[in-house]
Amino acid sequence: GDDADRIAGDAGDDLLSGDAGDDTLIADIGNDSLYGGTGNDNLNGGFGDDTLDGGMGNDLLYGRDGDDFISGGADDDRAWGDAGTDVIYGDTGNDLVDGGTENDDLYGGAGDDTVWGASTGEDMLYGGVGNDVIGVDVVEDYVVEEFNEGMDTVVSAQIDLDAANYANVEVLQLTGTADLWLTGGGEVTQLIGNDGDNDIEGGTASETLFGGGGMDLMYGVTGDDMIYGGDGNDVLTADLGLTTLAGGADDDLYIVDDGSATITVQDADGIYDIAIMDYIPQPGDTVMGTGHSGPATLITVTENANEGFDAVVTWSLDLNGADYAHVEVLAAEGYACINLTAGDDTEVMLGNAGVNVLTGSNHADYMDGGAGDDTMYGGDGDDFYVISSIFETVIETDSPDSGSDTVASYDVVIYGGDYRFVENFILLGSANADIVGGNDDDMIYGNSGDNLLDGGGGNDVLYGGEGNDTLKGDAQDNILNGGAGDDYYAMYSPTDIVIEDAGGGFDTIIGEFYLYATNYANVEVLIANNGSENEMYGGLDVVKMVGGDSSDTIYGGAADETLGGGASDDIICGNDGNDTVNGGMGNDNLTGGTGADWFVFDNNGVDEFDVITDYTIGEDLIDLTAFRPNTLRSYDFVFSSAGDGMMIVINSDNYSLPNYTIRLQGVDDYGSLDILY
Repeated sequence: GDDADRIAGDAGDDLLSGDAGDDTLIADIGNDSLYGGTGNDNLNGGFGDDTLDGGMGNDLLYGRDGDDFISGGADDDRAWGDAGTDVIYGDTGNDLVDGGTENDDLYGGAGDDTVWGASTGEDMLYGGVGNDVIGVDVVEDYVVEEFNEGMDTVVSAQIDLDAANYANVEVLQLTGTADLWLTGGGEVTQLIGNDGDNDIEGGTASETLFGGGGMDLMYGVTGDDMIYGGDGNDVLTADLGLTTLAGGADDDLYIVDDGSATITVQDADGIYDIAIMDYIPQPGDTVMGTGHSGPATLITVTENANEGFDAVVTWSLDLNGADYAHVEVLAAEGYACINLTAGDDTEVMLGNAGVNVLTGSNHADYMDGGAGDDTMYGGDGDDFYVISSIFETVIETDSPDSGSDTVASYDVVIYGGDYRFVENFILLGSANADIVGGNDDDMIYGNSGDNLLDGGGGNDVLYGGEGNDTLKGDAQDNILNGGAGDDYYAMYSPTDIVIEDAGGGFDTIIGEFYLYATNYANVEVLIANNGSENEMYGGLDVVKMVGGDSSDTIYGGAADETLGGGASDDIICGNDGNDTVNGGMGNDNLTGGTGADWFVFDNNGVDEFDVITDYTIGEDLIDLTAFRPNTLRSYDFVFSSAGDGMMIVINSDNYSLPNYTIRLQGVDDYGSLDILY
C-alpha cells in the first residue's frame, strides 16, 4: 500500500512489492523478486538469485548471496551485491554501487556515481554520464567511461594505476598506505598519491600531481604541470613546459631536466630542500653560453624565509644566488665548467669535478670547489674554503683585518703562504695530510690522521687533533697542542708553549736553547736539539730527557727518569725520583738527586772523565756493563783518593781499552761501592 510497509518473504520464490511509501522488503530462501515502488525503500534479497528494483526514491538495496540483478531506479540509491555474480544498475541519480565478491557487472548510470569493484573478482565497471568515482582492487577490473561526460576518477588502495588502462578518465587516485605507482597519460589531468611511498609520473598533457604523505618520486615529464609533494621527503622532477614544483613539508629534492623550461619551485616547509637545474644538450640543439637550449629562459626558485636549509643544484647552468631568494646552497654536479655566484641569502657553494669559479658575497661564505682546479673569491665576512688540489686558487679581496678566513683540505697539503689574508688552516677527515703555515699569525688544525703541522713565520697556534702528529713552531711565540696520540714537537723558541691532554699519548719535544717546565704540560720525553747548547728542565710527567751534540744542562723532575747527556760535556741533575743517569760522551758532571739512582757509563772508545757529585753508598749503583764483551777483572780497576773524593780508573794498564775515569765526590770507602760490570 501507500504506507511504510514491512514485507517479509518465506522459503520459495517470492514476489514482494511495496508500492508507495518507505517500505522494507526482506526476502528469504529462494529466487525472489522485490519491487520497492515509490518512496525511500530498503530491499534485502536474502539467499538465492534475486531481482531487486528500488523504483523512485533514495533506496537501499542488498543482494546478499546468489547471482542478483539490482536496479536502483530514479534518485540517489545505495546498492550492494555482496556474494555472487551480480549485475547492478544505479540508473539516474548520484548512486553508490558496490558489487561485493566475485565477478560483477556494475553500472553507475546518469549522475555522479561511486562504482566499486570487490577486492576479489574481475569486475566490469561502467561510470556512465556524470562525475564518477570508480574503485578498482585488482588489475583485471575493467573500467568504461563516456568520453567528455564528466570528471571521472579511478581509485585504488591495492594496485598501481596506469592511465593507459582507463580511457576517458581524468583523475587517478591512491588511498591507504601501500607503496604504489601512478602513471598519467590520455585524458588524465590529476594524479593523487596516498600516504605510502609513491612513484607518480605524469603524461604529455598538463597535469597536477599530488604526492600525499609518503616519500614520493614525482615526474612532470612534458606539459605545464603543477607538482605538489605534500608531507614526507619527496623528489620532484620537471621537464619541458611551465611547471610549478611545491615540495610541502619535510625535506624535498627538486630536479629540472631541461634548461628551456620555466620552472617555479615553491616550498612551504622542510629542513633541507634541494633544487637541481639540469640540461643535457641533444643533437641539433643550439646551446647558448648559459647552457640553455635556445634563448635563456627564466628559472625561478621561490623559498619561504627561515623555512629550512635549501639548495639549487645544476649540471650545466651558471647559478647566481641573487635569482634564488631564501636559498642557502648553490651546487654544481658533473664535469661542466660552471660558475657559482653568491647572493644575499647564499651561505654554501659547492663546485663539481670541472673547473669552477666561485664568487662569495660580503658575508660569511662556505666554498668547496670540488675536484677541479678552481678559483674561489671571497670578500668581507668569515669565509671557509675547501680545496682538493694544490693548484686551486683562493683570493681574499678584503683586508687582513676584515673577517677571519679559513682554507681546509681533506687530503691535500696546505701551503699557507699561497693564501693571502687567510688566517686559519684546517685538515678535514682522517687522511695523513700536512699543513705549512705562512708568515702571518696562523691558526692550524689537524684531523684524526697523522699530520705534520708547521706554523711557518708568525705567532701561531697549532692543534694536532687525533693521530700521531708532528708540530713545528719555528722561531716566534707559538702555542702547540698535539691532542690525542703520540705527538712530536719541534720547538725553536724559549717562549713556545706545548699543551698536551693528560693521558693523551706518549709525547716528545725536541727543543733548542731552553726548555722550561713552564713551557709544556703532560709531555713524557724531552730531547735537546743538536748544534746549540741547551738547558732543559723536566716536568711532572717527563720520564726521559736526552741531550744533543753540544754541552747541555739537564735538570730532571719529580718522576723516575732516564737522563742522557749526548756527545759533549754535559751537566745532568736527576732531582727527585729513582733516576737513570748517563752522561754519554764527553766529560760530564752527574748528580742523581734524591732516590736510588743508577749511573750508566758507555764504552765510547775515548778517554773520558766524569764526576758523580752525590753518590750514596748502599743506595746508588754504577753500571759498567757497556764495556762488555771485554771482560773487566778486579785488577782492571784502580781506586784512589784525591782531594774530596775517590777516583775509579778503568783499564789503567791499557789492556785493549782507553782509560775511563769516574770521580765520586765525598766518597772515600771503595769497599762498599755497588758496581755492575
